[in-house]
Order: sequence, then structure tokens, then C-alpha cells
Amino acid sequence: MIDFEFVLIQAERVETNLQSRFDNLTTNVANLESSQEKTKASLGSTKHDLLETNESYVKDKDQLTRQKTDVDGRHHTASVNRKSF
Repeated sequence: MIDFEFVLIQAERVETNLQSRFDNLTTNVANLESSQEKTKASLGSTKHDLLETNESYVKDKDQLTRQKTDVDGRHHTASVNRKSF
């Protein structure tokens, strides 16, 4: 004969165990979603910083290229003028 009280106790243990696992998974999902949002925000900030850095690099590089061209031109002019004497 089946001991219904034993089966009921076992079922309650299984239910409690499953509820505990479900609660744990719910907490883990919430933590992962929170981490995902923080990561997205951090990546967005990093992307913005990289774009600003790249923009500054391009401006600085263009300025240095113009200055080098100017110095090269002056050097060429000075060497031509020296040869004329």
C-alpha cells in the first residue's frame, strides 16, 4: 500500500527545492541583466572616448603635417638661397 503521507512529504521537498532553484535563477537573471546594462553604458562611454581621442589624433597629425611641410619649404628655400651666393 502507498504511504500517501510519505509521498506528500517528498512532493513538498521537491516543490521547495524547485522553488529555491527558481528563486536563485531569477536572482541570477536580474544580476546578469543589471551587469549587461552597466556593460553597455561602459562600452558606450569608452566608444565616445575613443572617437574623441581619434578626432584629436587626426587634428594633431594634420597640424604636424602642415608644420613639417612649412619647415621643409623653409629649409628648401634656405638651401636654394645659400647656393645662390
